[in-house]
Amino acid sequence: MRSTDISVRIGEIYALPLFELATESSCVETVERDLAGFMEVLQAESKFDRFLASPQFVTDDKCSLLKTLFSDRLHELTLRCLLVVIRHDRAPFFADIVAAYQKHVRALAGRTTVQVTVAKPLVAAEQQSLTKDLSRALDARVDLDVIHDPSILGGTILRYEGRMVDNSVRGRLRQTVSTIMNQRKG
Repeated sequence: MRSTDISVRIGEIYALPLFELATESSCVETVERDLAGFMEVLQAESKFDRFLASPQFVTDDKCSLLKTLFSDRLHELTLRCLLVVIRHDRAPFFADIVAAYQKHVRALAGRTTVQVTVAKPLVAAEQQSLTKDLSRALDARVDLDVIHDPSILGGTILRYEGRMVDNSVRGRLRQTVSTIMNQRKG
C-alpha cells in the first residue's frame, strides 16, 4: 500500500519532534528499536492494531492498555509519543510515523534510501553495483528499496528525496508519443 501525501505529512509531524527529543536525550537508537518492535506487534496482532485505530473505543482505555503492556518494555519517550498519537486519533498512521522516524535516523547516519523500480528482479551483484554507483552519484551511503514491476518493460525508475528519474522503457515510450503528438499539433 502506498502512503498518501497526507499520511506522509502526518508521519513527519509526529516523527520529527520525537527524533529531536530522542537526539537531545541520546536515545535515538533505543527509540528506533522500540518503534520497530511496536510495529512488529501491530503487524502480528491485527486485532490489537484495529483496537488502537478504532474510534469506537475510548481513548483512555487505549492509553491504559498501552501503558499496561509497554511501560516496562519501551523507553519513556517512545511510550509518551505512542500515547500522544492515540490521544490525537492518529493510530492509523503508526507505520507512517515509524517510516518518517527511520528516515531521520538514516539521514543522521549519512544514509539515504533510493527506491528503484525495475522490470526484472536484480541479482545480488547488480544490486551491489547499483548501490555503489548511486552512493557515488548522491555522495551518500545508499539503501536500496527494489520494487519489481514488469509493466515498466525495462530500464529503471529511481525515487529519492522527493525526486523521480524515469528511465524506463514505458516512460520513454510515453515521452516519444507525447513529442509526436505535440509536433502534429504545431
